[in-house]
Amino acid sequence: MRDSLRSNIVESNNHFFNAAKKNWIFAWPQQIVLAIDQLEWTNKMEKAITSDFDDSLRTAFRVEEHKVQELVELIRMPNLSPTDMRTLESLIVTDVHSRDVTQEVMELNVRDISVFEWISQLRHYSIMEE
Repeated sequence: MRDSLRSNIVESNNHFFNAAKKNWIFAWPQQIVLAIDQLEWTNKMEKAITSDFDDSLRTAFRVEEHKVQELVELIRMPNLSPTDMRTLESLIVTDVHSRDVTQEVMELNVRDISVFEWISQLRHYSIMEE
């Protein structure tokens, strides 16, 4: 099972960058979609925190706001299957939380990934074992 999940995460991550978000969300199992979403959020936030660009955290916050709005639009689509509806509901919950954490990090102007305000957050990292 772990090998299957690992394989799906790798394939889905590659697909994530090459497909429209709507197509990507509905093409993969919910567990994989949620995992990749959180991996990407952690990666983008750490880049924004350590960026030399003064507005990087504000930009990250705007991206998170846009992601939530995009998911709200998707959940309003007619004829969603119950599985697709649950996937979108779960994504909205996690992305609203990510948006709120991003806002807090932005307001505190966190610029180091080793400070408490960042390390106290739930973060997801990909560690590929052999």
